[in-house]
Amino acid sequence: MPITNLTCVDKLVEIGLNKYEALAYLALLEENKATAMDIAHHSGVPRQRIYDVLDNLQTKGLCAIQEGRPRLYIAYRPQPALRALLNYHKQQQAIEIERQARLIQALIPALNTATNGKNAEPPPKNDRHLFSAPQGDNGDAFRDIGGF
Repeated sequence: MPITNLTCVDKLVEIGLNKYEALAYLALLEENKATAMDIAHHSGVPRQRIYDVLDNLQTKGLCAIQEGRPRLYIAYRPQPALRALLNYHKQQQAIEIERQARLIQALIPALNTATNGKNAEPPPKNDRHLFSAPQGDNGDAFRDIGGF
C-alpha cells in the first residue's frame, strides 16, 4: 500500500471509520466497483469481516450495493461520501443526546427523592458554564430535562 494510502487510512480513522472500513473504502475507490472478495483481497480486510465492513460503509454513505450474483459494491466519490459520513455522525450524536436527555429526565425524580427533602447546594457560580447548552445547540435537550 502506498504511503499516501497509509496517511489516508489514518485520516479516515480520525474522522470516524474503523481501520477495516478505511482500508476497504480506499480499496473500493481504487476499483470503483468490486465484489466483496476482491475488496478483501486488495484491502487486507479478513474475508470473514468484509461483508460487515461493507455494510457499515453503505450505512455511513460511502458506497452503494448492487444486488446480483455476485453482489457488487460501488464507491461513492470522496466529496459526497465524506459529506454523507459527516451527516451520519451528526445523526448519531443527535440520537445519543436525546437518549441521554431521556435518561436524565428519568433520573431527576430519583435523585430528588435521594435528598430526603434537603436542598442540595447549587453549583458554584464559576462552574455554571458546565450546565449551559453547547455552542451552536439551541438547548432543547437541556430545557427538556428540567432547565439545565
